[in-house]
Amino acid sequence: MSVKCKMKCRQVTSEEGGTHSVEMYPVTGGSEENDKFFKFTPGGKLELCVLNKQNFEPGKEYIITIDEAV
Repeated sequence: MSVKCKMKCRQVTSEEGGTHSVEMYPVTGGSEENDKFFKFTPGGKLELCVLNKQNFEPGKEYIITIDEAV
């Protein structure tokens, strides 16, 4: 079973050692699709440590798919 989350990038921060911290939160509105996601995912936070910050941009929305590792 997969779980999909629609997240909005809040900020990308450069860290020591060349890594970058990406902070995302569930969408809360702004479109009919976002309203549907917010209905089932009202809160939370996702923080990633990445090497390539070009994959993420503050203000943009992303779909995160979570699958069980086997």
